[in-house]
Amino acid sequence: MNSIKDNFEAYLPFWYFMGHTAKYIAEDKSNGLNDEARNYFLYNAKRHFEKFDSLNSYNILREDELTASFALEYIDLLLLEENTDNEKITDLINIAIKMAGNANDIIELCAVAYLKIGETTKAEKLLAILVNENFNTAANAKLLSRIYVSEFLKGSNPLAFTKYGILASRVASAWLFPMPDEKSNDIILQDYELQKRYMADQKFFMQKEYLDAITQFIEKYIILFNRIIPFPVENVSDDCFLDTEEAHMQRHQDIYDALKSDRGNEYRNEIRDSGFRFRSVELINEMLNALDGLQFFRENISKEYMILLIRKNITKASKDMKNIQDKLNQDGAFSVADYEKIQSIFSFRSLTKEFFDILQEIFISEIEKIDSLDKMDNAEFDIVQFCNDQNLSERNHNNAKAIAKYEESSENDYIPLDVIGKYEHDESFGKATFDKMLAAIQKVSESIIEDNNQVEMIVRGDLKFELYFKNVKLKGDAFKSKTLAIIDNHSFVDSDLFITCDGVVPVKHSKPSTLRNFDRVEYKGKSLSLGWPEEYSNRYVNIGNLYDLIETLGKIRNNAASGK
Repeated sequence: MNSIKDNFEAYLPFWYFMGHTAKYIAEDKSNGLNDEARNYFLYNAKRHFEKFDSLNSYNILREDELTASFALEYIDLLLLEENTDNEKITDLINIAIKMAGNANDIIELCAVAYLKIGETTKAEKLLAILVNENFNTAANAKLLSRIYVSEFLKGSNPLAFTKYGILASRVASAWLFPMPDEKSNDIILQDYELQKRYMADQKFFMQKEYLDAITQFIEKYIILFNRIIPFPVENVSDDCFLDTEEAHMQRHQDIYDALKSDRGNEYRNEIRDSGFRFRSVELINEMLNALDGLQFFRENISKEYMILLIRKNITKASKDMKNIQDKLNQDGAFSVADYEKIQSIFSFRSLTKEFFDILQEIFISEIEKIDSLDKMDNAEFDIVQFCNDQNLSERNHNNAKAIAKYEESSENDYIPLDVIGKYEHDESFGKATFDKMLAAIQKVSESIIEDNNQVEMIVRGDLKFELYFKNVKLKGDAFKSKTLAIIDNHSFVDSDLFITCDGVVPVKHSKPSTLRNFDRVEYKGKSLSLGWPEEYSNRYVNIGNLYDLIETLGKIRNNAASGK
């Protein structure tokens, strides 16, 4: 680019890309540059951006994202200087805001830049706009509420307490930095105590956020993995490719029928030509590259070891997979038993379970180590960006807005009937057994919950049990009739657990999962495994006592089924 710059003296975009490239080279820590070389590129980046700025003096465009990007990248350079030119940075922020138009991501970066130079009042105005636009509400509400609390403690804004109250009425409480009822004499100590309390709460909520996101991510790749082998039935929903007993039974039956049909050999050829072994490895590489978007994985010292576990599992299964591939080259040799073997030793779960078990532990431990609000914000932005990149559901739902937008539709049933088990028709036990299970719950219910302000156990027979089912949309009365108790989470995490006479059903953000039989639940110390990768945890629930109850209910249920 240096060799041709004389030909582009008056071409505005060229100087932006010159500055952008020099800045990128300086910031790339993998290129082996020493400090002197790095400073050389930083100097040139600044020089090229100044050239862009001088040529851009007469920009008449109302919106120009190239100019906005220039301003933000130039700000990054100026913030590296020992004596920052806050006046110049402010001018650049104003340029970025003017040129951003409706690009809220640019407005958000401008708000953060204002905070970095101490212009909290200006940052406050931009953050309020972003919250009103419902853009990255969780992160921006946290920053905005922190400003209001700081202003209240310092006495710099008489409306800070009122503004905080308005914000609190619009967003989930877990997104807010805690506001004290009154100021103490030692404001510094009070602010420290508030930060300590806030950090403890945010660590727990962020751990849930990361684990919820990775559970969705695993489910996404289970579906993609199970779709690699051509399926004999067209237009099948993603539910058919989940890692559940019902989905597995459906796939088994459809593939069995196809192999036994007149087009059995034709279907075998489709599987043979699909390259399922190599596509599986490609998909796992895609998954690992996607996870590199998370700093906790990308920079973790255990990363290579975790990947090695997957490689070992693939190597271990490769001989059997080669034998199955050879069978596909022989007419009529490949059977449904071979398909089941693939599902057993070459499934996404069998290849990656150890990997994801460690990854989830890493998330919990790394978040627990966070010791500053800046690091907390970075981790928050990281997981939000990851969810956006992977098309996962938005984390940290705003409960108030979700209720306001609720629509009457069969597609939005709060508890669809099939969550109690698509193939469950066992009514072998009667009222006596039902009452025995209910009595077991009533006996230990008080030992399950450790903070009734945060989570509540609602047992059948209580008035709140009836009110709960009046406040949710049910399809008929079938689910309510089988429910014994509800562990109702009052926080924004909104992860409830239904205890039914057949098992437990986790319900997250008004979306129920499938029934998990009592004997599928495993105790893991701080959480319950409900069948990989689904887990249930709550810091305000005594997990050990809950597991003991589930074991008791399982025994009662099994005894009833066997006629004891």
